[in-house]
Amino acid sequence: MSLKSEVRNPKSPMGEYLRRAFPGHRNRRILAQIGERLASNPPICCLEADTSSWVLGLIGHAIDYRIRLHFAHFPSGNLRLARDGAWMVARLDDFISLLRASPSRFPGFAVTPFGDAPSGTANWQHLSDEETEDGDVTIWKESDAAPDSGPSFSLACVMADALHRNLETRKLKSACILEFFDLLDETVTALGAHARPLSPSEERRLARCCLILAVFESIRRSGRAQLPEFLEVNVPGDAEGLLGAVPQPWADDVAELAISFRHRHADWHGTEAVLNPEFEGSRDVGGADGDLVVNGCLWDLKTTLKKRAEGTWLYQLLGYVLLDYEDRHAIDHVGLQFPRQAASVHWPLQELADELSGTPDVSIAAMRQEIRDLLRNPPPASRPPATSEPIAEH
Repeated sequence: MSLKSEVRNPKSPMGEYLRRAFPGHRNRRILAQIGERLASNPPICCLEADTSSWVLGLIGHAIDYRIRLHFAHFPSGNLRLARDGAWMVARLDDFISLLRASPSRFPGFAVTPFGDAPSGTANWQHLSDEETEDGDVTIWKESDAAPDSGPSFSLACVMADALHRNLETRKLKSACILEFFDLLDETVTALGAHARPLSPSEERRLARCCLILAVFESIRRSGRAQLPEFLEVNVPGDAEGLLGAVPQPWADDVAELAISFRHRHADWHGTEAVLNPEFEGSRDVGGADGDLVVNGCLWDLKTTLKKRAEGTWLYQLLGYVLLDYEDRHAIDHVGLQFPRQAASVHWPLQELADELSGTPDVSIAAMRQEIRDLLRNPPPASRPPATSEPIAEH
């Protein structure tokens, strides 16, 4: 999750603080510098001119996944958002069969014949009654079980669609989902993109994997348990079918962006990086992680076709820095990466903070303390209820 919604929300304590500490009229020189960088580099794009904003956003998230693989192999078990999104569009009968067959996979949850209570002394709570081909069943949850308990997926996410499910034929088979994540691990390990350049065909295959991950993540973020149209028209039955359903221009686009990034940052192969860094204050804003920290520089990825910079980009960077209350990531520079323009821009953190605040040698440590106090002790009724954040263009 990014700070985008916090920054743009006029009632957000975080957004209010950033706008007060770094007044918008002080960012003009920096925005002009970014705009010049964007305008001077023709964008890399393999898409049609009328490509929807949803697809552009999807590709933005896919290239985020691909750039992570430039630094290290990440196991699919760590991809909680994508896994949860995948199980939101699973066929419920298949899911119940898995829960029945392998209860140890899902600690804190149980399935019984309709109306029967689970055995044992645990405090079970009724979650859902469902009809299956093998008879009616009841699904239970222990009172203290985490909503996303289990190493592979969230039962709560699957059940979120219980009241308004689409036809089962428009859902993915559980076997297809399990097969996809197994195939993802096999592909990432075999290709070793963090250790060597890939061929164009290898890049396109990895791009398709990243795009399916982005689809699942978008489902989880939006809260809509529905496959996108390009998958719903002819629901794939296996993992290869999922990859094959990705439109060729989308895969080409992600592959070209990845190849460009690799050429520009060949020296980053083998460099230790913090991928999707979380900060001490992340939970204080409902969860927020950055893109990557490399050699002390916090980078935010913007896969945009726009030629004009946005002030919210700077607020996002500075917001992440301030959420690092104890400076655990030792960030001394911040910057923006523009994969489409094969360009980047970065600044020493202290210099940027001084210019945007209008105060020489402004104390970042003091600002971190202020934002921590504000977020952990907000004024009454100052914080709006959390809302889901749909996928959007980077």
